[in-house]
Amino acid sequence: MDTQVLYLILGLFVLFIIFLYNKTISLRNEVKNSFLQENIELKRKMDLIPVLESITEKYLSHEKSTFVEVVEARNQLKDLLEKKPREKMTEEENIKINSLDKIISSSFKNMFALVESHPELKSNEAAARLMEDITSSENRISFSRQNIAESIVEYNTHIQSFPNLILAKLFNFTAFDYKINE
Repeated sequence: MDTQVLYLILGLFVLFIIFLYNKTISLRNEVKNSFLQENIELKRKMDLIPVLESITEKYLSHEKSTFVEVVEARNQLKDLLEKKPREKMTEEENIKINSLDKIISSSFKNMFALVESHPELKSNEAAARLMEDITSSENRISFSRQNIAESIVEYNTHIQSFPNLILAKLFNFTAFDYKINE
């Protein structure tokens, strides 16, 4: 009878360890997925830049340097996103991504002002659709960043809480560090 109780306790302990391990994996995958979702939205936003340029080309001929800066920011952002998975990037790399995104967002805000100041652009259906796409993209990126922060907090809290921290150290689960430079 005593060995049966011992086996039962040992079995429950093993099941508990399996449950904690699976929960940790699930939370880590949520963080990875959050980064992937933001990458999708950032790439979608980058795809709007050529459309922006083609629609506003004749109105922005005097601001060609602005487009050069935006295209350079887009190319740097694209390179960074293709370099390695976001969850493996350093804090500096994530801050750089957010800074490049700010440059692109700033150019979109300038485009909104341009559209407002040119009635022929304001009535252009493609420009109106682009403005809608830009706004939607900015909202999705903001939501993605909020989701990243929430999933990181949940994961980090999980692996830093007892008894999970023992399992985290045993299986080398490390905390994510992510800062939004806003």
